[in-house]
Amino acid sequence: MFTKNGTKSNILEGFDGMEDQTLLVNQGFKTPAMRVDFLQGNGKVELGSLGTVKPMSAPSLTIGQHLDDGTQQVKFTLDNECDAIEFVYVGLKGFCEEGFTLTTYDSNGHQLENKQQKLIDDSTARYFNINSKGTKSFTILDYFGGNPGAKNTFTIDNFIFSTE
Repeated sequence: MFTKNGTKSNILEGFDGMEDQTLLVNQGFKTPAMRVDFLQGNGKVELGSLGTVKPMSAPSLTIGQHLDDGTQQVKFTLDNECDAIEFVYVGLKGFCEEGFTLTTYDSNGHQLENKQQKLIDDSTARYFNINSKGTKSFTILDYFGGNPGAKNTFTIDNFIFSTE
């Protein structure tokens, strides 16, 4: 979906109408606004209803599920460049010990910005946002601390990709 407010335009992606699916490493899927790929790690990434709380709506994307040791990295390649990214996330109660790192890249694959987010172990929806002019893709790595085997299961939904 595309909206325009004055000079700012937004592309919205909430996985609406997508079927539930489980991704193993090197698998992915396409939405109307982006491609999602599970780049590295063990366990699975899942599009479904796990961890979905308001204002999210199923399906949503769960990262870090059944992670025994190590990390997971998921790449989001946008159909169009954006200048800011926002989404809703929730750390699943009993399954959050650290957090995630989001890194943005331009159309040539050069790193633009990097932001870490601590997960709170309470199943409450929160908003994440990052300003990063010229973003064509971004990755989410499911931890940032000194404990790569930490549980970091979280769900994300309701993306807004803004341009100015």
